[in-house]
Amino acid sequence: MAKFKRVNFNAEVTLDSFDDILQVNNLFLNRYYFRGQGNCNWPLTTSIERLVESYAIYDENRTPQLAEIYEVKMLSEFQYKYPLYNNVNLPPKNDLIEWMSIMQHFGAKTRLLDFSKSFFVALYMALENSYDDVAIWGVNIEFINRKLTQQYFNETHKRVASYTDIQRFIKDRANSLIRGELKLKYPEILIIHPEFVNERIVRQQGLFLMPSNIQISFHDCMNNLIWSEPVISETMSRDRFMESLVDTTKSSSNPYIILFKLIIPNRLKLKLVSMLNQINVTAETLYPGLEGLCKSLNHIRDKSLSFC
Repeated sequence: MAKFKRVNFNAEVTLDSFDDILQVNNLFLNRYYFRGQGNCNWPLTTSIERLVESYAIYDENRTPQLAEIYEVKMLSEFQYKYPLYNNVNLPPKNDLIEWMSIMQHFGAKTRLLDFSKSFFVALYMALENSYDDVAIWGVNIEFINRKLTQQYFNETHKRVASYTDIQRFIKDRANSLIRGELKLKYPEILIIHPEFVNERIVRQQGLFLMPSNIQISFHDCMNNLIWSEPVISETMSRDRFMESLVDTTKSSSNPYIILFKLIIPNRLKLKLVSMLNQINVTAETLYPGLEGLCKSLNHIRDKSLSFC
């Protein structure tokens, strides 16, 4: 595991060229998980956050508990009705995180936020149906895993742990948080790898980030986690950002970046979509069945019209 420095960065960087994007991907290796968003001004928000916010204009008495109330009712109704549609290989009743991942897959609003292990999948998701400058968010998985592993050792009083031990601990913790059995003094972010995977998750190398506290925004939860460390938040130059990704263990002048946002101008979209097609990151490969085929037809038409 990398050596952590005293100064960490929450960085925002604008990439101005196609070559910059390729170079960034080459430097990432396996240190980050990624999320693409179709507008660079959108914060990191879960779908249940957006659902609650959409009702704010109608409910002046909206309380912080509203998202939690929605979550409990939606989970209960989904568990009750889901066997009508699929009664094979059901998760255990009390394994709420697995039920929630299924809900997320089919479009229900949850506290789970989709991320991918692949930079190029995140890039595709950002560019899909976008008409603005887009953003790719990156979260340092070493930082998140270190926090969770420390928590495991603190609570179990063990000195060693396998990958399976940590994953079981995280899943049990997630379920306890969703059930309201566990209340934390400080917010956490949990990395969720669902066991009941579907074809879309596999194709998109997907996973979820889950905030421990649903009564505050995902972004505030992440910031509270980050700011438990000595952190500097800044808009970084392209060169300083690239330098920081080369090797954070060799030079004390390089910042250790926990969270970043890459802003990619809309003018690069056509070239980037063409590049993604060449490496076979397309709707047809990322979405299973007829959904992928039909989405891929839209991109063919977009490309043809762009040259008219």
